[in-house]
Amino acid sequence: MTRCGCALEAQEQHLRNASGIPARYAECEFRNYATDFNAGLAAAKITLEKWAEQYPLDRRGLLLVGPSGVGKTHLSVAAMKRLIEKGIA
Repeated sequence: MTRCGCALEAQEQHLRNASGIPARYAECEFRNYATDFNAGLAAAKITLEKWAEQYPLDRRGLLLVGPSGVGKTHLSVAAMKRLIEKGIA
């Protein structure tokens, strides 16, 4: 027996509402993260996207370090949203 799509959508919406993501970051996704051809930013994006895809198999945490304005929050929110899509609170 599997849950219907509507139950999964309702759970995802509940998790999104409970996540506390500010409206300012509502559009943060991996697909719209601009690396501006910076190899370090591109590597960070790939690492976070891979981590989010593999979670919960890889439960290690992540620490994002860098100067202001490079997109640490954008990537964090994108990863959180990916986990929410998977039903992870």
